[in-house]
Amino acid sequence: MDVLLWILVAVVLGYFGRKYELNKRATEKTTAQKATPQPGPAFSKKGNKQANRGLNHSSRSELLEVAFSYIDAAGNFTQREVTVNQVTGTYVKGWCHERRAARTFRLDSIIQDITLLSTGEVISVNDWARAVRKNG
Repeated sequence: MDVLLWILVAVVLGYFGRKYELNKRATEKTTAQKATPQPGPAFSKKGNKQANRGLNHSSRSELLEVAFSYIDAAGNFTQREVTVNQVTGTYVKGWCHERRAARTFRLDSIIQDITLLSTGEVISVNDWARAVRKNG
């Protein structure tokens, strides 16, 4: 009977130990991602209001080749490069180059900013989505 009890204890500890390690790794990824310096907003000379920056793109096609950081529904952090087909109020639909498949991404799950691959310009998610919808 004692042997069975020890086996049960070992199995339970192994299960929770693995769960703890996975949670710890996810936390470290999130912490490392937060610690990465990101370009800050452009500020106007009149206080802390963000300056009104125009998007420096010359065509709609430049707006549709983008890269961004994304957290999926399972909490996994990934970097994505996407050729965008459609932007709605909630979703971005397009071809994901990493997965080599059509994917749908939630706008509110895109972390920080979007980078235009053709120019390297960094734009806030909301400004980018507005520009795509306006030029569409």
